[in-house]
Amino acid sequence: MPNDAVAARRAALESFSAADLADLFRRVPEISGALSGQGPLCPQVVGRRRGRLPAAASTLAQLLTSTGTIVSTLFSCDGLELRLALLAAWHGGQLTAEQATAEAGADRAGDLDAAAEGLRRLVVARRDRAWLELLPGVADRLELPGIPARPFLQQETSDELARHLKALGIAKPPPRKHERVDRLEAALRDPDVIAAQLAAMPPDVREVFASLATGGPQPVTALGISYHVPRRRSYQLRRDTPLHWLEDRGMVGVDHRGQVAAVWLDVTVGLNGGRLFPGWPAPPAVSPAALADPGPFVPATVGLADRLLDRFAADPAPSLAAGGIGVRPVRAAAKALNADDRAVGLLTHLAVRLGLLGVTAPRRRGRSSQPAKEVWTPTSLATDFATRSPTERWALLVDTWRDDPIVEDLPDRVTVDAEPDLTRTAARVRLLTLLADLPPGTGLPADALAERALFAYPNVVDRDVVAGAVGALRVLGLVPADGPVGLTDMARALLDGPRRAAALLSPPTRRFAVQADHTVVAGPDLADDLSTELGRYADLESGAGAHVFRLSEARLAAAMEAGATAESIVSFLSEHAAAELPQNVAYLVEDVARRHGRLRTGEAGSYLRCDDPGLLTRAVQVKAAKLRLVAPTVAVSLLEPDRLAAALRARGLIPAVEDGGGVLTAATDRPQATPVWDAPQRLGKPRPAPSLDRLAKDVLDAPAADGELGWVPA
Repeated sequence: MPNDAVAARRAALESFSAADLADLFRRVPEISGALSGQGPLCPQVVGRRRGRLPAAASTLAQLLTSTGTIVSTLFSCDGLELRLALLAAWHGGQLTAEQATAEAGADRAGDLDAAAEGLRRLVVARRDRAWLELLPGVADRLELPGIPARPFLQQETSDELARHLKALGIAKPPPRKHERVDRLEAALRDPDVIAAQLAAMPPDVREVFASLATGGPQPVTALGISYHVPRRRSYQLRRDTPLHWLEDRGMVGVDHRGQVAAVWLDVTVGLNGGRLFPGWPAPPAVSPAALADPGPFVPATVGLADRLLDRFAADPAPSLAAGGIGVRPVRAAAKALNADDRAVGLLTHLAVRLGLLGVTAPRRRGRSSQPAKEVWTPTSLATDFATRSPTERWALLVDTWRDDPIVEDLPDRVTVDAEPDLTRTAARVRLLTLLADLPPGTGLPADALAERALFAYPNVVDRDVVAGAVGALRVLGLVPADGPVGLTDMARALLDGPRRAAALLSPPTRRFAVQADHTVVAGPDLADDLSTELGRYADLESGAGAHVFRLSEARLAAAMEAGATAESIVSFLSEHAAAELPQNVAYLVEDVARRHGRLRTGEAGSYLRCDDPGLLTRAVQVKAAKLRLVAPTVAVSLLEPDRLAAALRARGLIPAVEDGGGVLTAATDRPQATPVWDAPQRLGKPRPAPSLDRLAKDVLDAPAADGELGWVPA
């Protein structure tokens, strides 16, 4: 690690107060995360267990020199700060106030000074030796809006540089090569020189130049040139092209191996009247609107996640050949749960990344030569997840979405070999910070939020990123389901830790209304254990406001297959019903119990037997079951018993699965699923957000330490 880079950061931090440090930690959450044992910049130990860095100024100075920290800090620059940093890099790393105002205009002098001060407080620049000077390593991580000519001009011979200068109208080039590079660079940036060349361009050259200037680097074939031969290979050159005219004047560069041409950034500056940027951004004027906060309740998405795991337990999703879960199982689960496809896709992806869903090969019995197919089903971690409090389950889902670089916002399928995208998590963290900075109880329209985010974090967000994140925020219940986008009171508390969110909850109710039309109406504050139990017997039809469940034969039959009885179900409903249980509800439960198990499926492949030939004939007519009648009361299928039972249940039949001895097996008796390799081996506890003020004070109060850290930051 270069000593001068660390020394520059140490010197910059010497003037920081605790409030300055806390503001740095707030703007760049990855830094405070590394010092607290969280986030992508903290040292990796084993798997997902991470170490904690010493909270000291010397540690922080070394951390600030890492590539990951510099990139994360530049992600936090707003539009004005980022352009000012780019302008400083364009001018060699140092910038005067006169250069800045010449670029942006004298009327923006106050804004420019504030942006320069913002860069100092982000520890990417200093202001003691110049109006603005980038710290070591920062310029290397800034992406200029084009390709500078100097590195390529330095590779040319002195004679080639002289030829360029003469073609631009400079009759007497300087004698030394470095002087010729400087003179040519200045000429390419000169608006008068570029204007003169534009006036002298033949029409075909002007057309090619305009295409490159507006469209960026392009293959030469897109410019109507089959192949470009450099002029120095005159023995191969058959005729001049428009690119030769531009190349003779040093205005373009051509990658002769890749056959790609580009106008130098210096020429673009000349076209812009000597400015690097044609315009400088200003923060958009936005007015926060009142938020439709649903109140102190855990969002319905937590219950949906529970029911989704139950769904995959009852009907495992087949694994794709390349791994992952395809579109069809996600859509089927969404339809069965009466939920949005995208919401189910996100929750499925989160379940995989949390290790709640894993891959298992179903057990095979008998002599079938067909190999067992891998399926996705809940792991042992799903049992642990179910025992956590509602706010803790919510926090685990939110933390995984925010911090996992593989999780997509609204996926329609789950892939297991996707490349991690750290810009994805950086954008989410910063959007949450932007929303947290709004006054409590307020939000912004989605379009206004996008405008604000594009100015606040231009290096990491675009409109598609904001739209995807807003969709995920609505699914996760951090913002209202519609209307202005803003953090609910419960979401603000959750981001400080699940305990704070739990403290806002009202005492849960243990009553619900059971109605004659088989619906069950419960308040959003229904006790978690009752909501889970009710979800075993009924489908959730509405989770907005009051929760409306509907008792269904399929749910009741699945519960009975897992061991429930008609008596236990009726007893549960009667005990918690606000009024006397309607008689037809009891009849429904008893009727399902009477019909459950009349059809028996086992392994042949698999077989289906029934003492009622008419009912068996009806089952054989289910095409998805792939049944063939071999006797009046017996049919066989190539499907496995669980898949056969699922196909029959989808058509309203209620089979039971039995083993080879005719004994009914529980639906929970399944092979152990294995999480994906990089999922956690155990569910941790969601960590509360660190106190930035306390962390800043600890850093300033810690004794100075010499030497470098024993690890290389990300």
